[in-house]
Amino acid sequence: MTEAETQLDSARLTLNEPRVELPTVLGDIDLHNFAGFDGFSYGPGGDLWLGWTAEGIANGLLVGFEWDRSAAGRAWRASPPQRVMVSCGGVHSLNVSGRDQHMPIAEDRGLEDFTCQAFTTSDVRFRFRFGSGTTIDVVAESISVRLSAD
Repeated sequence: MTEAETQLDSARLTLNEPRVELPTVLGDIDLHNFAGFDGFSYGPGGDLWLGWTAEGIANGLLVGFEWDRSAAGRAWRASPPQRVMVSCGGVHSLNVSGRDQHMPIAEDRGLEDFTCQAFTTSDVRFRFRFGSGTTIDVVAESISVRLSAD
């Protein structure tokens, strides 16, 4: 299994601007068009994990990715990332809204957009909004992204 961890590219995050591509230092990850949301997990230590799996054209998950800069190196060419895990450490606040009961269940997997509301060295605030009307609001101390080819 090939894995790489990367950080968000805060210089390319515009506060309060809805996005579908997660900007990382290695390139953008399209969580709207080429990935389905698998769910989230929250641990007692204040850690939150949100996961996506590539759907359709797996190579589309990565937009303008710098292959040779990743920790995995050229291995991504033969086995492109299939999973994305967004990890939030030191979660201070987590709020998950209900879904619109009239929306199809399939819409729970579709990310409409996400918004970065703050990004400092000690405070990261994000809102993830899904096609079903569900929102996940998180305030944490840190955020990182893990890619895997499994």
